[in-house]
Amino acid sequence: MTRSIGGESKAIVARKWATLFLSVVLALGACVGCDGATGEEVEGSSGKELAKTGETAPAASTLTIEVTAPDWPEEGGSVPVCVQGETTEQKEVVKTYFVKPNTKKEVNLDPGTYDLSVVTTSLDSDSVIWRSSSRHVDLEAGKSAIIALELVHDREAMEKAVREAEEKAKAEAEARAKAEAEAAAQAQAQREAEEAAARAAEAKAAQSRASEPRSTPAPQASAQNGATVYIAASGNGTKYHRSPSCSNMKGTVTLSVSDAQARGYGPCKKCY
Repeated sequence: MTRSIGGESKAIVARKWATLFLSVVLALGACVGCDGATGEEVEGSSGKELAKTGETAPAASTLTIEVTAPDWPEEGGSVPVCVQGETTEQKEVVKTYFVKPNTKKEVNLDPGTYDLSVVTTSLDSDSVIWRSSSRHVDLEAGKSAIIALELVHDREAMEKAVREAEEKAKAEAEARAKAEAEAAAQAQAQREAEEAAARAAEAKAAQSRASEPRSTPAPQASAQNGATVYIAASGNGTKYHRSPSCSNMKGTVTLSVSDAQARGYGPCKKCY
């Protein structure tokens, strides 16, 4: 009797630990979600886990997943399909299966209700954006179902992305043009300021030169030689004069300085 009680206690403890472990695994799987797929398929093993607790797993159902993608390149690989929902036992299920577009893939799932769609975030690029249809399915125990998902180019999103890229490029070009115009205006203002400073310095220098005393330049020799002078008509004098009345001359002869000097006359000290 003691052995029977001990054996039953150990079995109860084992079932409790198995149930706790299953709950933790399912909770972690739900947290990751389909967007956390790394390229490996996530398969369930609820039947084995239920066997550990002594419970009977419901008969699995067969789900055929088909992805139709008319724009998918022939050399393209498989795409991730997210299957998310809960079983008839109200256990959350989040799985990712990789399906080659335009082909079919069979998977086994516990009976329950599920939503399916292609995870397009891993497929989008700078030039191509994809859009997937979503489907809901109710799987009954031991029965099969076929779900077809459509994967196409999201033309509206792609056109929007092109417009946004063009608007961004235009805004950047306008910003560059504005910056260049401002730089050119600053350079022009600096040149004008430098020219104004140079003109002010030149004007100040000119004003300084104008205020300096100036000496009267000596008359040019050619002008002196051509000037009109007077000598005494008697021919007795030795000086030529600026004025015909200098030295009380009674009669004078008019001639140029050069002529007077040629005759041996020199300048009068009174006149020069």
